Amino acid sequence: MIETKKSSKGLEASKIQLLNYLYTFSKKGYKAKGEIRIPKEKKVIAVSFGEKEKQIIEALYTEISDLMEANAPPEKEWLKVCKTCSYAEFCWS
Repeated sequence: MIETKKSSKGLEASKIQLLNYLYTFSKKGYKAKGEIRIPKEKKVIAVSFGEKEKQIIEALYTEISDLMEANAPPEKEWLKVCKTCSYAEFCWS
């Protein structure tokens, strides 16, 4: 599986996205590997899916479930990305 990105900005999120795809394939019985390609920077980053990566994705799913079951949303926290986020008006209005 190959993910192509415009830049390496947000690389960790891109890796998690790709791991989520690989996790979905693994649940269906497929073994797959992935790559993140950034043509403008001439980078190719190999992403493999093993037990460690499976635990990371399952922990994120648990965290998401906990957030959805909570009675109230988490406290707002200003991050650098909030400045350019298209959803900022929902959080900070």
